[in-house]
Amino acid sequence: MSIKNTKMIIFIGVLAVVFSMGYCLFFGNPIDKYKARIRAEKYLTDKYRGVEFNIKNLKYDFIYGKYYGKVIFEKQKDMPFTVYITKSGIYDNYEDIKRRLKIEKYKSEVIEPLIKKQVNEVRAITIGPVPSIDSNLKSGDIIAADVNWEISIYYQENAFSSWEEFTDKCVQVKDIFMENDILFSRISFTYGDSNSVIELVIDDDNCQMLPQQLLEQIRVLKSKE
Repeated sequence: MSIKNTKMIIFIGVLAVVFSMGYCLFFGNPIDKYKARIRAEKYLTDKYRGVEFNIKNLKYDFIYGKYYGKVIFEKQKDMPFTVYITKSGIYDNYEDIKRRLKIEKYKSEVIEPLIKKQVNEVRAITIGPVPSIDSNLKSGDIIAADVNWEISIYYQENAFSSWEEFTDKCVQVKDIFMENDILFSRISFTYGDSNSVIELVIDDDNCQMLPQQLLEQIRVLKSKE
């Protein structure tokens, strides 16, 4: 074998090693991926006894060094969730997904019809977790979720002719929630146009706030612009 051929073989070998190392770094070791799937299947079988499931698209997160895959229950295909496989353990977000869907249903069936029927200026309503207390939520507990989630109200652009109108509507929405026992940690109200956007917040500490007090919030916010 000539020196030229030997160098070529060495070069190809080095290139293959580098490629393999790069592949394993970003996509995971195929053997570890297989082991991760076996671990995930055992975990799900033990946790959700008697439930048929499929694990799809098992991938490797090279930043956190863990595998994750989409899980679909055969009898609940409209609610996929994710299972995470790490070196130290396995966990999934099924309860979190179930809780979020329950909250979304509550929003669309209870909150939106109630508010939009009485406050025409509302453009959209969203519900999201308040980070500092979201971890304390009880899975599937709609009351606990209401208390610990932020309700965000977005008004239509140019819906009001003055900030007084805006604050009056904020208090009206807050009162509707309280009169109908819709509990909340806080409500945020967003209104404005391309030139200026204002966000006001009413939480359970200042739920008795009056329009005049909200106007003072606006003055403070505008002074910082």
